[in-house]
Amino acid sequence: MSEKTPLSIPLENAPLIELIAEVRWSSAPLQGSESIQTSGRGPTFITAPTNQLDEFFMRFGGAVHSAGYSETERLVPPGFPFMEHQVVYRFRSRNESGTKSLYQVGPGLFSANAVPPYESWAQFEPIVRKGVEAIIGARSQSEKDAPFLATNLRYIDAFGAALTGGRDITKFAEEVLGIQVGLPKAITQHLVQGGVPSPVLHFQIPMVNGALMTVGIGQGIANGQPAIMMDTSVSTTVEIAPTVESVMAAFNSAHTAIHQTFEPLMKPIAHLMPPKRSS
Repeated sequence: MSEKTPLSIPLENAPLIELIAEVRWSSAPLQGSESIQTSGRGPTFITAPTNQLDEFFMRFGGAVHSAGYSETERLVPPGFPFMEHQVVYRFRSRNESGTKSLYQVGPGLFSANAVPPYESWAQFEPIVRKGVEAIIGARSQSEKDAPFLATNLRYIDAFGAALTGGRDITKFAEEVLGIQVGLPKAITQHLVQGGVPSPVLHFQIPMVNGALMTVGIGQGIANGQPAIMMDTSVSTTVEIAPTVESVMAAFNSAHTAIHQTFEPLMKPIAHLMPPKRSS
């Protein structure tokens, strides 16, 4: 895919609270490792040759250190079991200017995360690219040629009082997003007088080229304040060649789809999110 990504214009009062670009693959060091099933229906933990994984983490850490990601945090203590696709390390940048970001890695997992003040995809895309380059270079020799299982680009938006205009989630869905929410009498007959139903909406939209868009809308808390949350992601469902260009083409295509979704949805409140003036 070589689809051109639309220009993202930074917005005032943008609702974005986190942007995540994630890559997953089958981690070779975990193959043949011991699995530990917790009691009941808990998760399956995996013990693996830690020296192989530690070498992978150190190779990645060395590659991103030169890009300024020198603050390291290990989330799973050495010697503890973990699950495949679980975050083990975080690498943060000391750069105080521009997009705030961090990298996360684990067995079979890489993500680049951006948080406010997020400016635009044009600024974040090079950060994702550097991380993808580092992860491809850090993979062990036994998995270098193995395809990636999936990519996922995820935008998490929080609409606070300044953007909802006092609308509850049902009115926001109907008047802003254009989603009609209706309940049959069989359900509303149980509603207490003066009560307001609170929907949780979830949609999956199959796309071309084996991609899947997922949109979730519901009430939540952001920065300690009530907000209407919208979680939008585009994932690949087919294997991807283990090259920087193939992975970035998937991310750019996903961004195009999300941008083309967000912009028309926000038209009723676009005046509350004007383009930022260049300083």
